[in-house]
Amino acid sequence: MPGAWLGVNKVTGKFLSVTSWKTTEDPAPGPYAERMDPDGSNQYVLLYNNSEVYWRSGLWNGQYFGAVPGTREKTAFMFRFVDGEVWKYATYTITVPSMIFRFVIDSLGQGKGWLWLNSSQQWQQIFTIPFDHCDVPSLCGAFAVCDQKSSSLCSCYTGFQPASPPAWNSGDWVSGCVRRTHLQCSRNISNGGEQDGFLEMQNVKLPSNPQSLMVSGDLRSLQQLNDGDAAAGSTLHLRLAASDLPSSRSSHKWVLAVILSAVAALVLIFFAVLGAARKLNEGDVLNLLDENLAHEANMEELARVCKVACWCIQENEAHRPLMGLAVLMLEGLVEVNLAPIPSLLLQLTEDQSSSIYSIRTHESETSSQ
Repeated sequence: MPGAWLGVNKVTGKFLSVTSWKTTEDPAPGPYAERMDPDGSNQYVLLYNNSEVYWRSGLWNGQYFGAVPGTREKTAFMFRFVDGEVWKYATYTITVPSMIFRFVIDSLGQGKGWLWLNSSQQWQQIFTIPFDHCDVPSLCGAFAVCDQKSSSLCSCYTGFQPASPPAWNSGDWVSGCVRRTHLQCSRNISNGGEQDGFLEMQNVKLPSNPQSLMVSGDLRSLQQLNDGDAAAGSTLHLRLAASDLPSSRSSHKWVLAVILSAVAALVLIFFAVLGAARKLNEGDVLNLLDENLAHEANMEELARVCKVACWCIQENEAHRPLMGLAVLMLEGLVEVNLAPIPSLLLQLTEDQSSSIYSIRTHESETSSQ
């Protein structure tokens, strides 16, 4: 809450921290906590099991913590860092008395900021740390992979199944997954049983991402990477029973069809958005409005809505505001600058213009002959 602080007593070594619940229903202390960095640096961190750091606020620079969402912009939040003889701590206050805000670390390891909206009489989430939920250690439990771009987020490895299906289906993945079929290993397979094999899992981020790794126990915190991710992926060879190895004859044509359909739809949307972005950059906002509303619109609000919309279509996911931050922008609590037109949109229109020009030139040459 505003006015509370995270700190460490430099004499006794005692930390004041925020700790997650064990589950959404059990308020016992969970494995995730936020506190000042144990290494003594002037920043605060998120910890798993009081040992593994998985998010850092960035060092205090005299005005703000660099990695804390929204602290660089002009907002209603005012941060303060104190390094005294006994206590070192970070705190914040809110300069708008009517604003109600709270920060929590949920049982799934993310820190979330919530703002109370009087208009709707409900809490609105305005930021999340870490931004990628898959960066939370052991989020999916053992033998499960986390995919930030998947609707289910956590899924069992091929050949594995949820250890507790009811908990898994409710979004509590901590129990992880177990094998469907026991491995042959050193068993006698002279009775005709097939030998174990290895499944190749490509483009995954291992817990410590080493060049080579052999794990005989539980494997946790595995992430599935996607095209465009900054991290370099590794290849994991997972040992499975022969009956759990997928058939090499399976076809992937349906996947290609879905991808092509999605790309076609996105291209149509991009062309529509590009026209609006160019009007905004030219200052011709009024032409984006329905002519029946032209005399009733607030031009300042209209421009702000258009600016927020342009930020929401940025190519880099990190540049797009979360829903909560977008709400603050729309309400005028956060200053909004003009967003750059995504380079992909510009490239698409240039290619389209070149194609049209080429067609028209060919038609002119044909008619002149």
